[in-house]
This record gives sequence, C-alpha cells and structure tokens, in this order.
Amino acid sequence: MAEPHRSSLCPQQECFARVVWAVHILYYLTKTRSHEELLEAESNVESGSDTDDSSDDEIDYNTENKVILSGPQDSIRRKFLACIAQLLSPCKGWDGVTATAIREGEDGVEVDIARNDGFLSGGFCFDTAREPQFRNFRIVLVNPKSKTMLEAKYRIKISEAWERLGLGTIPGPVVQKLDSFSENFEEVCAETVSLHIEMQLVMHYDERGALQPTFDYFGCRKKTCLLCETFLRGLPSPVATRGRHGVCYPASAVPESKSGDIEVAIQQLEKSLVGHIRGFLSDLTNLRQGGLAVNIAQSDMVSDFSRFTLEERQRREQHVSLFENEETMKQSDLLMM
Repeated sequence: MAEPHRSSLCPQQECFARVVWAVHILYYLTKTRSHEELLEAESNVESGSDTDDSSDDEIDYNTENKVILSGPQDSIRRKFLACIAQLLSPCKGWDGVTATAIREGEDGVEVDIARNDGFLSGGFCFDTAREPQFRNFRIVLVNPKSKTMLEAKYRIKISEAWERLGLGTIPGPVVQKLDSFSENFEEVCAETVSLHIEMQLVMHYDERGALQPTFDYFGCRKKTCLLCETFLRGLPSPVATRGRHGVCYPASAVPESKSGDIEVAIQQLEKSLVGHIRGFLSDLTNLRQGGLAVNIAQSDMVSDFSRFTLEERQRREQHVSLFENEETMKQSDLLMM
C-alpha cells in the first residue's frame, strides 16, 4: 500500500517552516559562528570561491577553441552558460551572483538570466544586436521573486522545533552546543529573506506561461550551497550545476508554491536536512563511545600492571625474608661451633 501524500499530513506553510527550523539547527550544529555573522561569512565564501575557481574561468582563447571544437555538445552548453553568468556578474558577493539557463529552438537560442540583486546594481551591457555572430541569440532577464518569512504561529522555541522535526530528546552535548543560539531562535527564523538565485530560476519556470529551458542545467558564477543543491536534485527533473561547496546557509528563503513539483522538492529538502542532523548526532555518539572505549582499555591496562607490580613485590619481600632467616641461622651455627 502506498504511503499517503505528505501534503495531507503537512500543510504547505508547515513544510516551509520545517525546512527553516531544520536548516537553522543544522547550521548551529555544524558551525560555531553566530547568525549575525552569516551575511558577512557568506560574502567571504562567495569571494573566496571566485578566487579558488579562477583557474576554471581564466581559459585562454586557444584552449577555449579546443573545448568548443572537440568537446561534447552538453559540455559546450555548460561552459557557455557559465561564461554568460560570469560575464554578467558585476561584483563579488551575494548581490552579484548570477544564474543562467538555455532554451534552444529552430529560430535561435534564448538564455534566461537571473541575479540576486534583480539587476539593480547595473553591470548589464551585453548588446547582442551589435554582434553579428549572436543574431539568433537573445537574453531574457528574469524578474526577482518576493522575499518570504515564516507565519507567526511557526515562530517557536528551538526545543519545540527539534521535537516537531521528530528528532526525539536533545542529547546533553547538543543542548550545550545549541544553548547560545536558543534565545534568538524565534527571532532569526522570523527574518524576511530572499531566495537564492538557483531557486529563483526554478520559481520563474513554475509560473504559468513561462517558457521552459531545454537543458537541465543552470550556469552560475559560484558553486551551489547545500540547500540549493538538495532542492534542485529533489525536483522530478533534477537540475545540475557546476558543483556545490556544501555550506549550509540559513539566510535563504524556501520556495512557496502550490506546484506539485515544488512541493516534492521541498519535502525531499526537509528529509535531507533532518537526515544531516541525524548523521551529526550519530557521529557525535560514535565519537563519545569511541572515547569511552579507549579510556576503559587504558584503565584495564593500568589495573593489570598495578596488580602485577604488587604481586611481584610481595614475592621479592618473601625471598628477602627467607634469605635473611637463612643467614641468621648460619651465623647461629657458626657461633655454636
């Protein structure tokens, strides 16, 4: 018998809330920085990722020609989308992150482009009309999506969120780790946040009448975070990217939609985040048990050694006592003679 659909058990807003709770808890467990440092930390990671990945972008003309002439068609499309995203990213940091998707037809090629700042910072100067080699190429700017926030009834204490996620009782060491974040948990979960750019593209294609991409790949200036990568992978038609850095950022909105495809991806995202938390708890338990096992072994060794030393000492004392007695008896015999 098939399992009941999750939506019958979990209203859309609650599914949205469960993801928000889980992502904050996972971030607290895997990071030691406070929530207030998040935006600055994310900006640093974005800048760092640009530096780390510079070798991927700095390809000379001859190398690029070889890629185009000899590479598979999908590889060419991925590189093309990545180059467009890099070209139209005016600055480092969250605001300038740009994502692209391609739509190919008989009459030409269209590339949908979305940027975190909604193109408010400018930097868009790619005029295809002046380039004859791009006469059948068109760029479509995607409007930014509205920010989202939790409903008041889902702004709860971290202990209640932990319980409602089905994680059971909070272990003692975890209580200590979460303690510094507990006081502000309701406040930070209530913040108004924006969708990351990869999710914005998905939401754009979820709109009625939106033309769909013909290639399940998003080009992006950066690697995707844990949330975006998991969400894209959970779609009925998974979308690939250039890779992920795996960092969990709670300052990211969760898509809200009545679409069945989006709902499935959100459920998969929640399941994955809770699985990551359980994995952390399992690793913590194994680490503590491993530490106790080592201590017990050391204790046994010390006890055995102590017992051996005591018995040996007693035997030696007995030998000394016997020797002294024998010497005393010999001296007595000599005196009697």
